[in-house]
Amino acid sequence: MKDYQRIQVAIDIYSEYDQVLKRALSVAKTASQLSVVFVTLPTTYFQPYISVVGGDYVYF
Repeated sequence: MKDYQRIQVAIDIYSEYDQVLKRALSVAKTASQLSVVFVTLPTTYFQPYISVVGGDYVYF
């Protein structure tokens, strides 16, 4: 396996992620090579504004 300089690990904070971190640490030579990103679902939903035609929204 090629040696990586940096490893980014995306973690879902609502799930069990111990195994993911253990695996990332086993691949990395040092913990300082890891960057951890905590990902979560949005708490609200915003409908994207696409365009307005005659005052009505256009949905795809």
